[in-house]
Amino acid sequence: MNKQKQKQKQAGIKGFLGWLEEYSGARVEDLTNKTKLHAYYELDFSELLAILKKNKCKLGEDPTSRRFMGDSAPWSTRIRWPPCGPFWR
Repeated sequence: MNKQKQKQKQAGIKGFLGWLEEYSGARVEDLTNKTKLHAYYELDFSELLAILKKNKCKLGEDPTSRRFMGDSAPWSTRIRWPPCGPFWR
């Protein structure tokens, strides 16, 4: 992977994890399966949701709730799921 694509990938990871921390108020480093969360782009949506469900007490909200899954979630408008493109493989 070239440096430009690696930077794009890292920016995407940082953006998603930053959104998760800001939105939930929980630090990713304090969550269960944090290693998998750092590689969220390799997970099926159901796997990601299962990890978030395991952390719902730390997140302060059920990740299946309408508010959590609503318009402010990055996957609602900005992220195509599953992520596509050569740097996601």
